[in-house]
Parts: sequence; structure tokens; C-alpha cells
Amino acid sequence: MVKYTSISKYKEDLSKELRNLGEDIVEDAIQDSEVHLKMMIREIRKEDPGIRRKKAVHFAIRSFGYPSEIADVYRSFENP
Repeated sequence: MVKYTSISKYKEDLSKELRNLGEDIVEDAIQDSEVHLKMMIREIRKEDPGIRRKKAVHFAIRSFGYPSEIADVYRSFENP
């Protein structure tokens, strides 16, 4: 697994994982993921003000799900 330290790299990889789905789904997935990750990062940093941002990003992504995992969820919506 990649150790993500930025949301932009995560979004790039998520976009690649979702490449076979419709453009609207890809856009929604990326936007939703970014919103959730930013919220999680804020909470992590609120609980531990001394944590570095890159480490908070890593923890948030590990908790939220890696791009392949999120892509699997979106694919399951397309093919129930």
C-alpha cells in the first residue's frame, strides 16, 4: 500500500481506479472523498494539535479507505 501524505495524490490514484466508470461518478467520488478526508484531518489535528499534517493525512486515508477500496464501493453501486 502507498503511504499517502497528500490528498492530491490520493485523488489522482482514486481517479485512476475509477477510470472505467462514468465521469459523473468519478467526479462525485473524488469530491466526496476530499470532503471526508479534510473533515477527518481536521478532527485528527484537533485531537492532537502537535501532529504533522502529512501524518494526519496518512491516518485519515488509512481510516477512510485506500483508492482501490473506495473504487470497489463505487463499482458495487454500478453493478449491484
